Amino acid sequence: MNAEWTITEKNQFTKCKWTPFNGRDMIGSVCRVVLRGQTAYVDGQVLVPPGFGMDLKESQYAQYLAAIPVKKSKKSAVTIKDMHPSMSKSGSSHLSKELVVSCGDGLGLFDTSGHSVESHEAESKPLISPFVSTIRNNFSPVGIGHGSCTPYVPVTLLSTTAHDYYSNGPIVSHTAMNSLPLISPARTTMTIQDIEALKNIGGRPRHILNVEMFTRIQLHALFNLAQAFRIAVQKDKSLDNVLQGKIMASVFYEVSTRTTCSFSAAAQRLGAHVIEMNGATSSVQKGESLEDSIAVMSGYSDVVVLRHPTIGSVGKAAAKCRKPLINAGDGVGEHPTQALLDVFTIREELGTVNGLIITMVGDLKNGRTVHSLAKILTMYQVKLRYVSPKGLEMPLDVMEYVRFKSKGAISQEVVSSLDEALPETDVLYVTRIQKERFESEDEYNRASGQFSVTPRLMTAAKRRMIVMHPLPRLTEISPEFDSDPRAAYFRQAEAGMYIRMALLAVVLDRCSF
Repeated sequence: MNAEWTITEKNQFTKCKWTPFNGRDMIGSVCRVVLRGQTAYVDGQVLVPPGFGMDLKESQYAQYLAAIPVKKSKKSAVTIKDMHPSMSKSGSSHLSKELVVSCGDGLGLFDTSGHSVESHEAESKPLISPFVSTIRNNFSPVGIGHGSCTPYVPVTLLSTTAHDYYSNGPIVSHTAMNSLPLISPARTTMTIQDIEALKNIGGRPRHILNVEMFTRIQLHALFNLAQAFRIAVQKDKSLDNVLQGKIMASVFYEVSTRTTCSFSAAAQRLGAHVIEMNGATSSVQKGESLEDSIAVMSGYSDVVVLRHPTIGSVGKAAAKCRKPLINAGDGVGEHPTQALLDVFTIREELGTVNGLIITMVGDLKNGRTVHSLAKILTMYQVKLRYVSPKGLEMPLDVMEYVRFKSKGAISQEVVSSLDEALPETDVLYVTRIQKERFESEDEYNRASGQFSVTPRLMTAAKRRMIVMHPLPRLTEISPEFDSDPRAAYFRQAEAGMYIRMALLAVVLDRCSF
């Protein structure tokens, strides 16, 4: 990035062989080039095949603009000739047939020959129609939802003709292209049906222990509540009254960043206070049992969030807990709140879960996130593909649960390589190889580094897909891929806070805020 160089006209790769920046000294370098949402060049490597570019002269946008009547105007207009006097009149006239440039608010248009572009005298409609704006912005970063948690999305092009906007007959038509929806599928207002569905989650007290306890109706009601909280947060609306006076106990026997912080942030955004306990600095070091610790912490709080390294431990603790207890991960067992935020993210990013091919990659044996996700996806019509190093395959009991619960409707396929699975994948769910689950360093080294998502690899993937990761990541996703609009993992992490806000409100009977 610190390279110094001088811009010269001699090395221009344009037909006109000139630049207004001729002779200017520059510092920097081109690290990445993105064409229509796809990374074409990264750090000296061209990732797309020859001919990937678009000829603007033949584009339907140019054809549409070329059909707009051009009239001479007394008003002064900026022309190519004004910008570069060496251009000949014939050359300028030739260019005017190829490109019309719009500027400002669309009311003052000029073409390259110096003629201003005006609408029909008898036509009162705006010169730049919604159709033109749609084409012009087709590959602009447009959010489908709200705020920073929304992805890059190409705008949908409707089957429309210019005849709808101009009276002199059809000019050009454009067939609809597949693209992401422009709005979230979740509602931002809670209905009576939503509230009733949420009231039926769990028993008394309302423990959240696994994904099997949810129905699809309850999931959608929970997602609507999470969406309502997200809108309120991003509009800086106060939510302190929702859990005012409540206390959440955060009890973590394993290290955590996203889960513990997102739960704490969720509670505090809703007005609750947070007390914390961890195994390293508590009476656990003196030999206190898990059940006793939870019994004590539940007396200090209104809801307990627990993570423990032993599978099944959260269920045992729930039997001794007098207040609602939320499973924040129990060893290699389940992580229900992660599965909920994963499905919420898929719906927000792609508009639906049904009909998708979801590929899970990495440590599928020890990854509790993929275990819970596979189980919750039995409520939808999906296809699952598993890619993992040898010895880290998806457990047979999880695959059997998916087969039984879906009555064989969900196909499950074990794929040997990521290259084979990627082209048809709609959701690529990547997990890290968990070093803490291995008995030896050598065993871990043999399993790690086999899969890595890079910009070059992702040239084989769909443009309309997303890459997810529960984080933290190591080498399984290259940082160079972060700027790709399909990289959804940081938006996914943010979505976790809204889902956990919704869960806290539900278990404390405050969902009708």
